[in-house]
Amino acid sequence: MPLATALRLLVVHLPVDPDLDDRVTRPLDRRVVVALIAIGGSAGSLCRGLVQSSIGGPVTSGAEWPWDTLSVNLVGSLLLGYLLAWLHEVRPTARVPRPLLGTGFCGGFTTFSTFAVEVTVAGRSQHVAVAVPYLVASVLGSVLAAAVGVLFARVVARAGNRERWLRRVRHAARAGKGGDDS
Repeated sequence: MPLATALRLLVVHLPVDPDLDDRVTRPLDRRVVVALIAIGGSAGSLCRGLVQSSIGGPVTSGAEWPWDTLSVNLVGSLLLGYLLAWLHEVRPTARVPRPLLGTGFCGGFTTFSTFAVEVTVAGRSQHVAVAVPYLVASVLGSVLAAAVGVLFARVVARAGNRERWLRRVRHAARAGKGGDDS
């Protein structure tokens, strides 16, 4: 199997919100979704507070590199990518884990607002050598962390159902030989 085919199978069918298609499974009541997000968000915020207090305090001068915020955002992105891809592969009709763990926990654990304030403070205090690399590292790092999470979840999920994965690889290889890859 060519490497390009294997990579294509890993990224072509990215996780999609199953709640968008109510023909698959009836969506949860909105009040239940809000409650799940609140519970998960509370837990995620508490965990972020614990991590940030153990790594360091808030950055106030803009001259220091904000390791605590960068760490929680990268870990949160990795977790979210893993969670969404794993659910897509293993439990596509599960309704509770996505709002509880995805939107709630990962949303509460990560912090775009703190990141934005830290970049602004560093820029306004003339610490461009901190602001620009931190901005780039946060944005690119979070996207890459989410992609790694997706790929890792797919490897883990597909290792558990190796025959299904091999059927998809063989099917994709046959479809590629036909010339119509759309």
